[in-house]
Amino acid sequence: MEIFFCNYNNLTSLKGSPTSVGESFYCSYNKLTSLKGAPTLVDGGLYCDYNNLTSLEGAPTSVSKGFYCRNNKLSSLKGAPTSVNKDFHCHDNNLTSLEGAPTFVGEDFYCYNNNIPKEEIERYFRTGAVRGTIYSDYGKYKNKR
Repeated sequence: MEIFFCNYNNLTSLKGSPTSVGESFYCSYNKLTSLKGAPTLVDGGLYCDYNNLTSLEGAPTSVSKGFYCRNNKLSSLKGAPTSVNKDFHCHDNNLTSLEGAPTFVGEDFYCYNNNIPKEEIERYFRTGAVRGTIYSDYGKYKNKR
């Protein structure tokens, strides 16, 4: 399957979703609290923003493009993909740490409008996981490639 859309359907579960998607998977603007049942292979972007997610458990381990989990109720990034080839958007949540954040982000990382301490942002920046810029409540942390 190429692109899969299930946006704006008041879904509370991803049970029955395809196991793999050749391009992007869109499940935004639903009532999801978990990504259990999401595809294990996404050869594109995964868009799960504007839900009620409290966990990223069930997310694929890697996505070929961007990962969008902004505007949810996340307090942790546990379960997030470990590898995201483009941007990672986790802004506008209830995050208090970056535990579980990807170990590789090919472009930019957006984590503003959360409750993440500055020291935590700086620690993550020093890991070199983000190849582009980290956008935080404390400004931009730009990787000098």
